[in-house]
Amino acid sequence: MRLIETTTLVMETHIGRRKPPYAILSHTWEDEEVTLQDWNGPTRDSMKGFQKIRMTCQLAASDGIKYAWVDTCCIDKSNSAELSEAINSMYRWYQKAEVCYAYLSDLHLPASIPEDTEVSVSLLRGCRWFSRGWTLQELIAPADVLFYQHDWCHVGSKIEWCEALSEVVGIDSEALGGYDPKRYSIAERMSWAAGRETTREEDKAYCLLGIFDINMPMLYGEGEKAFRRLQEEIIRTGYDVSIFAWTRPVPGNLRSWRQGNLRCGAFANVPGDFYSMPVMDLVESQGNEISITNVGVKLTLELCLVWIAQTGKLSYVLPIRRRRRTEKGQFESALGVALEKWSAGRFARTNIDQLVVIPDDEQAGTVHRIRCPGAYVMTEIPRTGPKTGYPFNFVFHQGCRVVKGVAVRQMGRREKLIRDEF
Repeated sequence: MRLIETTTLVMETHIGRRKPPYAILSHTWEDEEVTLQDWNGPTRDSMKGFQKIRMTCQLAASDGIKYAWVDTCCIDKSNSAELSEAINSMYRWYQKAEVCYAYLSDLHLPASIPEDTEVSVSLLRGCRWFSRGWTLQELIAPADVLFYQHDWCHVGSKIEWCEALSEVVGIDSEALGGYDPKRYSIAERMSWAAGRETTREEDKAYCLLGIFDINMPMLYGEGEKAFRRLQEEIIRTGYDVSIFAWTRPVPGNLRSWRQGNLRCGAFANVPGDFYSMPVMDLVESQGNEISITNVGVKLTLELCLVWIAQTGKLSYVLPIRRRRRTEKGQFESALGVALEKWSAGRFARTNIDQLVVIPDDEQAGTVHRIRCPGAYVMTEIPRTGPKTGYPFNFVFHQGCRVVKGVAVRQMGRREKLIRDEF
């Protein structure tokens, strides 16, 4: 880890687990940033980005901190191995810093900051820092963040502005206050990144590694596949089916055609697909399992058969979580994602523009639960259509009872033609 000595501005390399105390800078990149290659060059001091480095070191020195870390110059970005290590370590570096200085270059607050929260919120919302992907972890990881406006005047801190910041960025104030991100469902953490921008497509995934405590190699050039890889790695590290609780707007020209026809794979395309997610509870796996295979996402859990009014038919539904009544803090209404059976044991995601509300069990006849020892939700939709077979509808009157059950293996060939393959 390279660190800048705050009084001499000498770049030092510190190897090993124990690092000296250091301050860290959070900012948005602009023109003429100083890179490691520029550090010992003749034009360093005249570059616009050097002012941020100088001020960071001055603030750290005044706070009694000997070293500072700035991402523009403390990483050799021409070295892919070093860049990958740095990105995988970034959350931890911000978390362990003595102090984090956040420079908001486009914030211009009046000399006396108004007490009214609404005014502060409206001013903060206009800052580019709050809309960038990388600054999400830089806001959450440090114990506190000290904010400085365009003229390097200190204007507030994460602790002081906690409620206003929660409204600006859409993150629970307790998460900003130091709660472990793992206390929140995957869907909720994904929603924190919705609407944030990155220069590179791959960084939409890479900037979230620390939020999900994931390590994976950097492959710049893979584009949106990076976000797919991130979701696969998240599934490998634990059980939380809220990773499937995303929705995506259906293009206007497909809305009338949507019912029963629009299908896709298990994964979201971008963090923005989680934008409108309701706050969800986080529960233990209770013996359920999720795993990644070459067939798709393997699920060992309980599926529901639910009547969906929009499609006018029974659909398989993967239960996700219960949504919370925010005004009371209580949980209500189980939510799920609609699935369509593609072939025996294989499913595709359908009704992608909404989650399904699963009625209570007390509403007899509306929900049937099926224990699923091994269903696969495909990650890619094959070019060939689903094997739907010949549909038969049977209407049974209420009060019917099962007289006899016959195992499939005991049926004759002709009898097996009329059955449902799971």
